[in-house]
Amino acid sequence: MNGPMNLMVKEVRVNAFQLMALVYYAYRALELTPENPETTMEIEPTSNIKGILDSTRSSIKHFLKSENWQGAIKSLGNIKLRSDVLDKSITNAYGKQLEIEEIEVIQTPISENKVKEFFNDAEKTWHEYASMRNLLKVYADIYHEQTLLHLKNCNH
Repeated sequence: MNGPMNLMVKEVRVNAFQLMALVYYAYRALELTPENPETTMEIEPTSNIKGILDSTRSSIKHFLKSENWQGAIKSLGNIKLRSDVLDKSITNAYGKQLEIEEIEVIQTPISENKVKEFFNDAEKTWHEYASMRNLLKVYADIYHEQTLLHLKNCNH
């Protein structure tokens, strides 16, 4: 099996493995999460924390819907409480990561060449879309006139 078909099989195997790993780690995280609504676990923020948050939420939905996981889920106790605590903790880590990234952006020196490039691109785009703006304005004016005419006819 060579060529595109071989690539598809490899991709499916990789995706299946990635899915199994995501599900395993989400289950393990739920297992380690305390059943205490007052708890917020300290999770170290990372650059991919948003992906972790999304995949954990997706995995938890999968657990709750899948009959195959019902026995394992029941053994965890209050899955709703555990998933809420875990979600809250990962969301907090995501917020911390956003703050870290914001600070990094603020502290990054600005290159004058990049600023000039940005404004040149913005000006070029403004000019490229001038005809589109004019056309939209004409259509908006026509629509406005038709609406006023319609309202006037409705009142009589």
